[in-house]
Amino acid sequence: MHVIIETNRTTARIFPAVLDVENPEFKSKLDRMVEINTKLLTLANELLAAYLMKPIESGSVDFADFEPQLVY
Repeated sequence: MHVIIETNRTTARIFPAVLDVENPEFKSKLDRMVEINTKLLTLANELLAAYLMKPIESGSVDFADFEPQLVY
């Protein structure tokens, strides 16, 4: 938190309005964002694992030979 507070004080010298980082609610919101981010990472891992699963071979698909014919 020390770095955030000091950065905010420095920012206050430049900008007319800054976040109230010393408010206890700010820290609780940061903690909540960490929880949500962890859940997002878990979701991303599950999506990646599902995408990388070995597919089931369903047989070959025969495509008709397609040779374009130029007609003028």
